[in-house]
Amino acid sequence: MKNKVKVSLILSVLAALTVTFGIGYRNVNRAYAETALNSVPEGEALSFNDSVTIKVEDSEYMPQNWKSDQINPNGQGDYRVIHAHLLFANMGSSEETVDLSEFYMSTTGYSQGVSLEFLSSGDSTGTSGINITIPVGGEAESDLYYVIHSISFTDAQWKSIEKEKFWISCSEYYPERQRLELDL
Repeated sequence: MKNKVKVSLILSVLAALTVTFGIGYRNVNRAYAETALNSVPEGEALSFNDSVTIKVEDSEYMPQNWKSDQINPNGQGDYRVIHAHLLFANMGSSEETVDLSEFYMSTTGYSQGVSLEFLSSGDSTGTSGINITIPVGGEAESDLYYVIHSISFTDAQWKSIEKEKFWISCSEYYPERQRLELDL
């Protein structure tokens, strides 16, 4: 008899907790809207923040084994390098600095940060390693490279990797996700 009372009490408590958490989950989902997606095709500009726009001028797969002396696969199998040439424009009233490490290349179920070893050490376009400085009313360019390894994909995906749709994620923060599509 005592066991039946204990089991009934435990089941009642579990049912009450389930209902309580279910109501809370429903209320949270009602209070916060789904994240909006702002995706622009290659060649079109995206407003990155209040004053900076970004545009992918060109993107391409680099030839197989490109810079193989600089890429250490560390047992990760075959690799490919995706190159994206970006144009930044400053429409604001003050100089802007953008951190290039914030731009991830992604596809469904996969994301990869920019390969830092290929960032330039500085040139006349305003690129200085990991940061890019854009003067008021000016533009700056940067070449970003992303190394993708076969170990991150199934064999079937890797064989058709050049058919995958990739994009550069500029912001994945609530309430809007921003991305630049790559036309590879």
